[in-house]
Amino acid sequence: MSKTLAEVLLWTPRVLGIIVALFYVIPAAHVWHEPGDRNRVVALLLNLVPSLLVAASVALGWRSRPLGAIAFLVLGVAYLARFWGRFPWFTYAIAAGPLFLVSALFLVGHLLGGRHPAP
Repeated sequence: MSKTLAEVLLWTPRVLGIIVALFYVIPAAHVWHEPGDRNRVVALLLNLVPSLLVAASVALGWRSRPLGAIAFLVLGVAYLARFWGRFPWFTYAIAAGPLFLVSALFLVGHLLGGRHPAP
């Protein structure tokens, strides 16, 4: 495998994982409309849990591609299991699709790239 493809398979799931984590931060913006400072802090922490889970999965995938693939797969399946039947199909595609995509990229990177490319 070429060095360029190995680098793409190394960095693409990491960057996309960070983008997904930032995407999950967006719902936390509504907490500024909560009454009281304590309610804001609690609401902010609760709304940041999905983003923190994705960020932890990115960190795990950074160390081990197979574990990153498993972590993102588990997050995608957990999202579908938790919210199935509440929204139209495209909502699931937008929210859980990137999790499955990053999982697949970590897995492909592991299968085709093996260990991290040498600097």
